[in-house]
Formats: sequence, structure tokens, C-alpha cells
Amino acid sequence: MRFQLGIITKYADGPITRLSPWWRNAAILILMMGFTVLIWIAARSYQDAPPIPENIIGPAGETIFTRADIVAGQQVFLKYGLMENGPIWGHGAYLGPDFSAAYLHALSVESGDAVALKRFNLAPGNLSAAERDAVNAEIGQLLKENRYNPQTETVFGFLINLPIVSYFEVGTMLTPNHGHAAMMGVFGMLAVALTVFALRQVSTDEQWVLPEKFIRVSFWGLNIGLALMVVTSLFPGGVLQFIDVLNNGYWHARGPEFLQGRIPRMIEWLRMPGDLVFIGLGVFPLLIASILTWRTTKRI
Repeated sequence: MRFQLGIITKYADGPITRLSPWWRNAAILILMMGFTVLIWIAARSYQDAPPIPENIIGPAGETIFTRADIVAGQQVFLKYGLMENGPIWGHGAYLGPDFSAAYLHALSVESGDAVALKRFNLAPGNLSAAERDAVNAEIGQLLKENRYNPQTETVFGFLINLPIVSYFEVGTMLTPNHGHAAMMGVFGMLAVALTVFALRQVSTDEQWVLPEKFIRVSFWGLNIGLALMVVTSLFPGGVLQFIDVLNNGYWHARGPEFLQGRIPRMIEWLRMPGDLVFIGLGVFPLLIASILTWRTTKRI
């Protein structure tokens, strides 16, 4: 077997081994199982949602905020920050666990490990019953230490300060930057590799000569186009937007005053060269190679 430009270009001499038609059935089964799990998780995220109190009362008995305030704040954040966290579609389903009961559980477990090492210099599994109770009591107290400052109208505490950077950068251009680079750069390229593998598997050496030329172009087009998207537009635009969040607030960085500014608009247009390379020299050549392979193998 020989490799060139990151793709398989020639198999060992001998007859071509055809793929079993069962690979299609396996792919469909995996797809169905994956969506079943996603739908189940989406349903459980609503069924197991933590309770929301009717009123949050301060030390003097005054009402700081109500359930309606919490729900209204959630709606704003879910719309603009997590992009409708909860459904099986949307990037929010990927980022949402940082702001859910699952995060609270992970935070308490990891914090318990840290407290056990700090106080007793032992791993949690080696603690005595009394030591474990002491650690749990300290973690329980830390989880309750959210304090409201009426002068600044802010809430500080153990649960809020740790993931605070996510509240600033999620929903900016750094989010699609991560989505494009990670989703296409990892899973997308794996799907392309599987496609190329299947095309080569069903082709003879003679049939593969022409499609291989388009595959080579597609290899460079996809990688260079994706890199241009990230380097010239999404990442610098995300950093600029993140700085505006810190200076002027999240609402300002998501508003037309910032997004319609000269520099953000210029960065948005700088996305076009990467898109054109990705589509014109990446997607289309791969599509042509697939059609050519389908036409040649159909006549067999």
C-alpha cells in the first residue's frame, strides 16, 4: 500500500476486493443509534432540569430577584449565548453542559478531590469516614457561597466565577471559529477520508486515475480553505469581539453598533476567499471525483 498527499493512491497488486453491501446497513444503523441517543439526552435535559426558586431573599429579608427574573435572564442567555441550548441541533447543545446540573456535579467532585489533597494530602478514595464528611461539608459550604453586591448589582461566588470566561466569549465569532475548525477539521475530514477510501475501494487502478486527480485538488482545497477561514476572519474577528465584550458589555458586542462597524465588516468580507477556496477547490473536486467513480462502477 502506498500513500501520497495524505490519501491512499495504490493498493498491493492483485484483484480489487469489493466492499460488502453491509457497510451501508452498518452506517445507517450507527446514524439511527446516534440520533436516538441525542434525542434521549435532549428529552432528559428538560425532565431533569433543576428547580428554580420563586424568590431569592437577602439577609435583611428583601427580595433580590424572583423566579420570573431568572427565567427572563435564561431566555436572553439561551438565545444569544448558547444559541437555544437543549435541542439536538445547535452549538449550544455542545456548550450547554457548562451551565447545567452536570457541571455542578463535576465541579463538586473535582473540588472534593482538590480539598482532600490540600487538607489531608490524600486521594478521596483513601479518606476515612470522618475526613470524607469534613471534605463534603466544606464543598457544600463553598457551593452555597454566592453573594450579591447591591452596590455593583453583581453576584460573586464559587459557582459563577470559575466558568465566567464562557459567559463572555460564547456566542461571539470565537464560537463559529471553534465550530468550523473542530467540526470540519476533525469529523469533516474523517468523513472525507472515509469517502475517499470507499471510492478507491470500488475502483480498479485504471478507473482511479482520473478521480485521483480531483481528489488531490480537493485535499489541498479543503485544508487551505478551512485554514483561511479561521486565520483571516473567524479567529481575529472573535478576538476583536471578545475585547469589545470586556470593554463595553456582551450586549454591545452582539449589537449592530459593533457588528456594522468598519473593521468587523472588513473581517467578515475576508471570510470570502477562504469560502471560495474551500468550495471551489475542495468540495466541487470531491463531488466530481464521486460522480466519476459512480459512473465508471455503474457500468460494471
